[in-house]
Amino acid sequence: MVNFALRDGVTDLQCWHERLGHMNPQYIRKMADEGLVEGMMLQRRQFDMCEACQLGKQRAKAALQHLDRGVTQRNELVFADLLFPPKMRTRALSRCIP
Repeated sequence: MVNFALRDGVTDLQCWHERLGHMNPQYIRKMADEGLVEGMMLQRRQFDMCEACQLGKQRAKAALQHLDRGVTQRNELVFADLLFPPKMRTRALSRCIP
């Protein structure tokens, strides 16, 4: 049972879409048409594209297998992973980064 539909002015499809966790608009129309949810009414049945849904459908591009940086000489470009160095100790028991 829906008790906030008329009080909060939730009568358009876009608002129901957002309140129901970005549910498919066709399912929301069906619920309203068949009376599956008591108190649910749709006065504005038009649905505009939802920006949050569009962002959720995007996928990240695959990483490139080979990066061509135009390096021509040895040691012109150096990579170092210093974020989480392994814990090692020298003979003098002081910490070092291999």
